[in-house]
Amino acid sequence: MLSIIAAAGILSMGLNQVPIAAERLAKEEMSDAEIVSALRDAGDVPHTVRTVSVYFAGEDGPINRLKGDAISLGWRLVDVSDADGTLYLGLEREQSTTPEDLARLRQDTLRIRAIAFQI
Repeated sequence: MLSIIAAAGILSMGLNQVPIAAERLAKEEMSDAEIVSALRDAGDVPHTVRTVSVYFAGEDGPINRLKGDAISLGWRLVDVSDADGTLYLGLEREQSTTPEDLARLRQDTLRIRAIAFQI
């Protein structure tokens, strides 16, 4: 129930109002730097809009909350699979890979995760 209330609140107040732990954001930025470097080395054109995918892993309850919250915020469901009691959720949206858009992607996914996992 809290997830439904939180999602409704987010839709009315904006996802950017959900706090993000600074340590977690820094960790994700470091991880993403390797991916961005590989993209650029492969000739990626940052301003090209394309499908960008994100994946989450967790237990049934949080993953199902995450799925509902993310879809209500405009993400497309790619896949939900189960392996050894852990659910995996794949989502996607259209965007570029400019530094600004990747920063927004990182922040959006951390905020959606915080709501779904109630952390």
